Amino acid sequence: LVTPETARTLALDRFVSLYERRLLVRDPITWLPPGNTEAVEQRFRFMEWEPAGRDSLARLIVRAYEGHVDSRINDQFTSEPGAAGFLRSLLQNEGCGEFFRPASLFAIDRRTEWLSGAILTSFVAPDTAHITQLCVAPETQGLGLGWELLRRALPALAETYGRRRALGAYFVIMFFAISVGFGYVFYLPDHPL
Repeated sequence: LVTPETARTLALDRFVSLYERRLLVRDPITWLPPGNTEAVEQRFRFMEWEPAGRDSLARLIVRAYEGHVDSRINDQFTSEPGAAGFLRSLLQNEGCGEFFRPASLFAIDRRTEWLSGAILTSFVAPDTAHITQLCVAPETQGLGLGWELLRRALPALAETYGRRRALGAYFVIMFFAISVGFGYVFYLPDHPL
């Protein structure tokens, strides 16, 4: 993340690409209201993260990020080996903090038995959680699955450690994050001011 002044300077370099980023926070005391919970629960079953699901999750990440700005930045979102490397780093290297399994969930489509959504969380400080991944398969986007994953993860985060959470969000999920009560901490525009 860079300041707008630095972004203007970097934009002059033809070898530098800038991408929009927003860092958001949300008060953990206020729970999310149910969304389309009944329909989502009829279609999907939810389970806590299982290491055996890594390969399916790597495939889901690649599918969910197809055409997304992050797929232009690095291979963690464009290939299964890249996504598998991201997951290994998250679980073993604490690159995104300490992985927090109780608030990391899978959503399995009851119709196909495929992994259709996931939320992965970690703690980057004793009182600060990070949502390292929130993704939904393209064919199940718009059903409320992302909302339900977030709604289920937030209480586990709040109950265990923190009074504060941070979400590194992308423009694509920006409106979703604002609608569920996250507020801006930092904003880096896609285009220099």
